[in-house]
Amino acid sequence: MLRASDIIKCVLCTTLVLIVYIVIDDPNVGYYSTSAGYGTIHSVSFQRNANIVVEDADIVDSDVYDKEEEGKEKALESKLVDTAPEESSSGVECSALTSTSSAVDKANCAYDFSSYYTRGQQNNESESNGNRIVIYGRIYGGAMSTFTKLSGCPLIRPAGSPGCIHYKGCTFTSKEVGSVVTEADVVIMDHRTAKKLFKKHLLDKVLPRYNIHGRRLYRVVYMREAYYYAGVEVQKEFDFVMGIHSFNPVVNPNFFERPARYQLTNSRIKNDGFSSRPKFAMSLISHCGKYRQRYIDKMVTILGSSKVHQFGRCGDGHRAPKKPLSAARKIASTYKFYLSFENTVQEGYTTEKLFKALEFGPIPIYLGAPDAPNITKTKSYINVLDFDTPKELSDYLEYLAANETAYNEYHAWRTAPREEQFDPAFLDLVSRQYPSREEFDLTKESYKHVPGKIAPIRVAICCQLCSREYLASRLEMKRKYVPPPWSRSKFRRRFKV
Repeated sequence: MLRASDIIKCVLCTTLVLIVYIVIDDPNVGYYSTSAGYGTIHSVSFQRNANIVVEDADIVDSDVYDKEEEGKEKALESKLVDTAPEESSSGVECSALTSTSSAVDKANCAYDFSSYYTRGQQNNESESNGNRIVIYGRIYGGAMSTFTKLSGCPLIRPAGSPGCIHYKGCTFTSKEVGSVVTEADVVIMDHRTAKKLFKKHLLDKVLPRYNIHGRRLYRVVYMREAYYYAGVEVQKEFDFVMGIHSFNPVVNPNFFERPARYQLTNSRIKNDGFSSRPKFAMSLISHCGKYRQRYIDKMVTILGSSKVHQFGRCGDGHRAPKKPLSAARKIASTYKFYLSFENTVQEGYTTEKLFKALEFGPIPIYLGAPDAPNITKTKSYINVLDFDTPKELSDYLEYLAANETAYNEYHAWRTAPREEQFDPAFLDLVSRQYPSREEFDLTKESYKHVPGKIAPIRVAICCQLCSREYLASRLEMKRKYVPPPWSRSKFRRRFKV
């Protein structure tokens, strides 16, 4: 019969063996101590700059994407940089405007949006604005793929390109996939890397919840185009989803238009008469996605190819200009309608397809997010989702094209009093996207001596991650996960195409 002392000895021996095994098996794991009652980590010891060794080589290799996809991404990046609209802000006082002041300054001063540009402002002198931000692995997609250039987030590199100048102590650095991050305050990771690490159960290993200083490590996963999608189970492992979906707490500043932009173009468009647009409808598409192209083809069958002109690689072969976004306004000036179709249908996924189209002049025919925002208080675009079939939509467009009064109702917002033009919900959305005018001017001034082109709005948005107050305020927002895009079968059932 075993005595109590023998049982205690066996338990102690077994525990000792398990402790030794854990330490030997995982050299990256050190020790931590928690404060009783609070659960706050006071000290953590890790092996610095350790690499995780796993059998699957694509986890530890930073170049995990095939060459064909990488080539497409580089081409897209080059195109976006070439066609990106230049930001302009002189910082002039509105009271000092003269007849020779720039059109942009006049537009910015035409309406006071300052009450909507307050949420991005932070106390730049705060000690908490010393975040160390790590870009983990390769991040693809538009502005985010240019992290190492000044057109995106300013990454500190050996060449000396600056970080967030007006956020003292804040730094952007990078780490290869497979590295263990122990000192960062914020880590930004591409959704594809996140999915791979999640699948291998390595997220908690490479991104501990607290850094070695006992401060919370904020995890940010970046998701760009709708068809590059990380499931909800992956999103739940991160504090924030950073991307182009309008309900994301941290939004990529690549798509929305500032209200002042519309003020600038409205003065020209409102003088365009109904008769100055003799042509019916146009599209400008070079990525021939099956969803939207099937819908457009159906409209062409109903209306005739003489009424619907398709510029770009898709459709009837009208040649697209070299810089589509820059030239679209001129091409569209003689059309009544502009087909603005997203490459997929997904909640929150509203891009320049809608926002830029309002600058062109024709009424935008928009197919995209079911929750697309009302930009103006009165109607300004036609939502394809309001119609059951392409036939119903085509009939409505023919009605508008023959009825000048009904057609002009979609342009009435352009001549309305300024306080009645924009929907408050849209202005609220913009306030989460753009920095204040003061923040914009400060950013532009801070980087004026830096060689190379920068986009002050993008830099200002990235640099907001330097503030722990900003991140904490975003955590308080009610969270909504990005849903999957519509499937092909759902699209066909919905529109009968």
